[in-house]
Order: sequence, then C-alpha cells, then structure tokens
Amino acid sequence: MKKFIAMGMMLMSSITFASTQTIEANIKNKYPKTNITKIEESPIKGIYEVSMGRNIAYTDADARYFLFGHIFDMQTQQDLTAEKIKENEKIEWKSLNLKNALVSKKGDGSRVFALITDIDCPYCRMLEKELAQLDNYTAYKFLAPLQGAEADSISIWCAKNPNAAYEARILEGKKPESKTCANPIKDNLEMVDKLGITGTPLLIKPNGKMQYGAVSKAELEEFLK
Repeated sequence: MKKFIAMGMMLMSSITFASTQTIEANIKNKYPKTNITKIEESPIKGIYEVSMGRNIAYTDADARYFLFGHIFDMQTQQDLTAEKIKENEKIEWKSLNLKNALVSKKGDGSRVFALITDIDCPYCRMLEKELAQLDNYTAYKFLAPLQGAEADSISIWCAKNPNAAYEARILEGKKPESKTCANPIKDNLEMVDKLGITGTPLLIKPNGKMQYGAVSKAELEEFLK
C-alpha cells in the first residue's frame, strides 16, 4: 500500500500538461511494443488515462511514471476506472475489416455478428457445432491462427470454396489442399493484437458487445437478441 501511495505521489509531482497526441508519441517512443488503443485526459488535471486493449493505466505527460489502479470519485462514490474498463469491454464494429473475413449466411441472414476463430482451437470447434444448429444469421469469420496454423488458414482462404474448407478443417480435422494467394491472415493477427483480443473464439455484435468461449445454442440465441 505504501509503495502504491508513493507511486501516486511521484506521478502527481511530475505533472505537466500536454495534448493526448504528445502523450501517445512519448509512450510509443519509450515503449514501442505497448499496444495503445486510446488516450484521454483523466478527471485529475495533468494525469492521462491510457487504454491498452481492455487494460487501463494512468501516466504523466512525459510517460515516465505509470500508475495501475482505480480512480474513485469520493463525492459521487463512483469507481471511474471500472466504468472505463466496462466501456473497453466492447469492440467498435468499424474497427473490423469485414473484407478480411469469410462470410457465412444462413436463412434470412438477419442476425449479424463477427467471429474471431482459430482452426486449431478446440473451443472454436465446439462453438461451430452449436452454430450449425442456428438459423437466420450472417457471420463474418476472421481466421486468426493464434496457435500457429497459418499455412492451413491461408490454404482455406485461397480454396475454391473457403467456407467448405474451413468447416471441413475445424469440424472434421481435414487438412485443406495446400494453396497460396493474396490473403488477410497476417492482417487478421495484427488486428487481433491491436484490439487486445487474447483468445478464441470471440463473438462480436455490431453494437460492440462481446462473448468469449464455446457457448451453447441457447446462449447464442440470447446473445444475438
């Protein structure tokens, strides 16, 4: 606790003011591997809120000190950091490049969602079995081989019937015919990293709501309402 307070005092004592663009430049210069998704002014003057995927930290204008923890407004009794974390639990639909996804439509296609999937992920396989029982949807399926199956993912994208090749691989374990072509697999992996996505499967609705894991048909129906 004493260490936490000391860090906060160091951060407060270093306060200078800068634009969020300057803060971002400072962070990228000092910590180039840090994935910054958003920077905003915090409720405390001279302290800046840094979103890193779904994680939040606070820093000074020079990005020298970082404070990980929650800011509480004692007047309103609100946990301001918790509210921001909740906001970060959504992914903006416009951040998804739908051209880089396989498109699967069933029935009238009225229920739209995106799926971040990995052909070597057992939970993705389980989810696909549940999706097979679902009707009336349009799914944008992003092949993101987090477990290393890049070659097969590329072959699926380049197949004559990519959706059939994908289903055969993920549901039956059938390797696709080896092929190469211009493909979005690298872009998909970069997108996943930028958005702070750490696992598959992940369902995303146009309103940004997310659902991780191999959920049941009933849970899918509820999620897609």
